[in-house]
Amino acid sequence: MAEAPVATASGTLDKTPLVNLVVYVLDRRLSGTLVLESPDRHRHAVFFEAGHPAKARVAGEVARLGAVLSEIVPLDPAAVEEACEAAALARRLVGEELLQRGLVDADGLLAGLRESLSRKVAHLFHLPDETAYAFYAGVNLLERWGAPESTTIDGLSLVVRGVRARPFDPRVDAALRGLGDAKLRLHVRGDLRRFRLLDRGRGIVEILKVRPMPLAGLLSAGVADELDVRLIVYAFLLTRHLDLGTGKAPVGVEDEDGPLLAPRGSPRPPAARPPSGVTDLRSITAAIAEEARAASPPASLPPGLAERRQEIRDRAAKIDGETYFAMLGVALDSPPEVVQSAYFGLAKRWHPDRLPEQLGEVREQAAKVFSRMSEAFQTLSDPEKRAQYMNLMKGGGATPEEQAKVAAVIEAQMDFQRAEVCLKRGDLAGARKYGERARAKDPDQIDYKVLDVWVAAISGQPKPDDLARCIEQLDLLLASEPNHQRALQYRGALLKRVGNDARAVRDFRKLLELDPRNLDAEREIRVYEMRHGGEKPDKPASNIPFAGLLDRLKKK
Repeated sequence: MAEAPVATASGTLDKTPLVNLVVYVLDRRLSGTLVLESPDRHRHAVFFEAGHPAKARVAGEVARLGAVLSEIVPLDPAAVEEACEAAALARRLVGEELLQRGLVDADGLLAGLRESLSRKVAHLFHLPDETAYAFYAGVNLLERWGAPESTTIDGLSLVVRGVRARPFDPRVDAALRGLGDAKLRLHVRGDLRRFRLLDRGRGIVEILKVRPMPLAGLLSAGVADELDVRLIVYAFLLTRHLDLGTGKAPVGVEDEDGPLLAPRGSPRPPAARPPSGVTDLRSITAAIAEEARAASPPASLPPGLAERRQEIRDRAAKIDGETYFAMLGVALDSPPEVVQSAYFGLAKRWHPDRLPEQLGEVREQAAKVFSRMSEAFQTLSDPEKRAQYMNLMKGGGATPEEQAKVAAVIEAQMDFQRAEVCLKRGDLAGARKYGERARAKDPDQIDYKVLDVWVAAISGQPKPDDLARCIEQLDLLLASEPNHQRALQYRGALLKRVGNDARAVRDFRKLLELDPRNLDAEREIRVYEMRHGGEKPDKPASNIPFAGLLDRLKKK
């Protein structure tokens, strides 16, 4: 009788969250089985191969292969369900039954298996804190369960999911507080594509590639929701994809200077070193990539694949400017069955998991195209959504590109309103943060620029030169929009502050002409006239040019 395996590590998820266990196994490239037992006595297991999930058995109906395939591959759900029932009766694997019936090919089945495995592991991230775990190193307890061969997925792609499953874990706040005001720098050896981030997550990456900055600066950049930014940064921190100067490689990268996920025993290439004269992160990354291309010229693609690669790149670059009808290549009056037929035909060609291995470099672009086509199909095949979309087309905002612009403008306006509320409360830091977010989303809106100048002028104890620069900035903004009331109000206040009362009152008079109910402007005019015996500053000579104003302030 075989001896029962002995756990090499055990505990509960309240002490060690599952995402930390996944990172630990990946970091040490461990092979073995992780068994979890929840308080309701349900048991789950994940087999890891060289650090990456390869099999999972989850209690309950979670991410069944047939259901997953129906989502990611254009299949008839009824036919899939029939195949699943037949497989259960014959005690065969569902994948084998689907292959035999010709409902899916080998590539499609592999894509379904990987997605099913990914969803099962992601489901386990939501187990209760009281769940007990035990890890059995070097033991495959799932060897006789399911298919004889395993389907490995990248463990790094699960980390953000795991972190998001426990968004208010005190470990997150503690770790991020530990960063202090240190500038966040991405590790040059990390491969952030493996995290499979969505658009806003990728925006965080792009910002840090261009300019490393503290967490506070990243939060104020407005690229994503504040909680999302914090969780993604924590995921990078947890996996050492932030360079903190420890000298350690990111998790998922070999400790020595070898390739990502290189097979054990394979020869290691020379370490990549920053070229001389290059100091910033973006330049280092670009220079190393250029050296790698020069050292190993790309292998030539088989006939037809080079054209297919360029086709994918071109389509990904243009699709955001197309309507849903153009994406699917159907007429405006096409019935639902025509829309469905067009989508199924396109899905066979554009699904990223159907690309040959040689086109891996454009898989993300193909995924973008396929995602847009799926979005178009879901909208045009639903009568209610289609009617709403037709109305949207009449208004000229029917392409993803136009919709993104509209969404950005709306979000910018909401941030601007938040900034105004903060300003009324005297919260200048909040006003600055939301004002910057508004400008980032809608940089041409003069309201946001004016607010930024005003917040800068009243923050701290600005010097005369600082106030003069703020006045000059408002001069430029009013040159483009002379009747902007907020700019006139702020410029008048700043001119009065530096002692140029004559020019200030002209701004207040113009304000009163534009808005006779402006009590602040009316009061400023009355005070000026009382002090100057009713004098009306209408002569141009009283307007001190900016250069003269700066000289006058310096003399003070």
